[in-house]
Amino acid sequence: MSKRICTGFILICLLLTMPACAVGAGQPAAGNVEKISNQTDGFTDVPSDAWYAGAVQYCRENGLMAGTSDTTFAPEATLTRAMLVTILWRQAEKPVVNYLMQFSDVPEGQWYSEAVRWAASETLVAGYGDGRFGPDDTISYQEMVAILSKVAAWASMDGYYLNQDPLTLQDALTYSGYAGWAQIPARNLDQLSALLEDASPAAPGSREGSAATLCRLMQSIHLIW
Repeated sequence: MSKRICTGFILICLLLTMPACAVGAGQPAAGNVEKISNQTDGFTDVPSDAWYAGAVQYCRENGLMAGTSDTTFAPEATLTRAMLVTILWRQAEKPVVNYLMQFSDVPEGQWYSEAVRWAASETLVAGYGDGRFGPDDTISYQEMVAILSKVAAWASMDGYYLNQDPLTLQDALTYSGYAGWAQIPARNLDQLSALLEDASPAAPGSREGSAATLCRLMQSIHLIW
């Protein structure tokens, strides 16, 4: 438990401050390696009046996400499950864990292998129940919500206590558009002012949506385990 508390503290400290390195959450470059940009100014494909512009800037300045190139962010592009996990792992300073990972589709030595190992060891992610993790699968918005709700519960007291509350009848009605397993996470992120009200739960998670959700969540979490 003490190791988990320490790692959680490091993760949120890094997420709430401004680390020097930026995490590339773009689509993999040649060789299926995640792209990290050296972008320092505004992105040419993010209009200043776009609803997500402030979130993109926040995520870039705080090292949560970078561009797909030095000048582009590709806001409408999607994220894979491996990409989201890698964002979180890098912000936790790439912890190395001794954990037997049994996903049949996550081989050793891939750019996301240790990120998935770490996230699985902290029960932040799970596979499909058939031995697969689906690292290259596009993540849906409700899958993103479920993972980030676990991050909030793992690293903040607000998120932890929210996660202990059962789903009420009103909650079930409010979040009925989400799959059963995602309704409590959706409720939790909504309580933390991090849920995107107009997002379609089963739709692919876009980079603009992930930036907005990450931005809202990181600004909301303030109590550390």
